Amino acid sequence: FILRICPGQYLAQASLCIATASVLAAFDISPVKDDKGQDIIPDPDFNNGFSRYADYSDLRLRTG
Repeated sequence: FILRICPGQYLAQASLCIATASVLAAFDISPVKDDKGQDIIPDPDFNNGFSRYADYSDLRLRTG
């Protein structure tokens, strides 16, 4: 019995890592400020659908 692995798994992992690093380098991700100028720390609400992800709609993205 020979175990077979996906030959492209390392390429996929490297591509995902490069894409994540590119987004983090290209954008300045910061919380939204309230009326007094203080940061509003987001409390992530997770959905209960087929794929589970956090809703960070209270973040501001600016190009750096």
